[in-house]
Amino acid sequence: MYDPLQMPALLDDDFKKLVDYKEERVDGLREFVICVWCMQPKGLERRVVKDIVLIDGCTELVVSVDTRQMCWAAPSMDKTAYNEVTKVEKRYIGVKFKPAAFTQLTGLSPELLKDRLLPIEEVDQDFCFDALDGLSFDETKEFLKAYVLKLIGDKKPNKFVSVFDDFYAAPVATVETLYQRFHLGPRQCQRHFLKNFGISPQMVLTILRFHYCLRMITKKEVAPKDMLDLIPFSDQSHFIREFKKYLGLTPYEYLQKYQEDVFLLSTSQE
Repeated sequence: MYDPLQMPALLDDDFKKLVDYKEERVDGLREFVICVWCMQPKGLERRVVKDIVLIDGCTELVVSVDTRQMCWAAPSMDKTAYNEVTKVEKRYIGVKFKPAAFTQLTGLSPELLKDRLLPIEEVDQDFCFDALDGLSFDETKEFLKAYVLKLIGDKKPNKFVSVFDDFYAAPVATVETLYQRFHLGPRQCQRHFLKNFGISPQMVLTILRFHYCLRMITKKEVAPKDMLDLIPFSDQSHFIREFKKYLGLTPYEYLQKYQEDVFLLSTSQE
């Protein structure tokens, strides 16, 4: 199953100190949903922090618990959102959908979400905002889960939603393999990918490769210097350059920061 990493607390020290960010995997939603995430303040401080969202090809359905607004968004569909900011005192709950799930479940193109928030009423004209009134944080989360479960209904993931699951464990080397997977030529594949993912086949391959590298380094299964043996980058400088583009750190900088974070977490729990 495709399970991309998001780590705002690791990438921004202020976020780590001031915001509690958690992800929950929900078995009943896993065919279309990666996780349900929650974000709320750790204290009473009021300020703005960076909410860095790593590129992952996904779309999200987000509720602002305090304003009772609900919208679709795609901050990480085709780029890492380094400039996403959030007010520490605000509370949010979101559902992160697998790439292409938005199109299958709504019939709409994910390109509608590029650089904008799409209010829920523009997608679901029957949505009743009164249903959110008076709900606690936890009740809002359960409401959102139930809404998504109803949206999914008895649908099963189509061949596009399945792509990231199929190739996550071992990314393919070239886009030609993706063309062959769908029995499509390059131009047809490009058109279908833009319609379903909102991104090109090459970007799909790039995202899969990035998260594969990130996961392997995080789990210490492969050292950064050995990554070229598994992923066909042209050379080490290409690998480092692409990794830093989407994480903001080189593989070696990330590994050091991750190990420091794990050490501090373990010592604080002793």
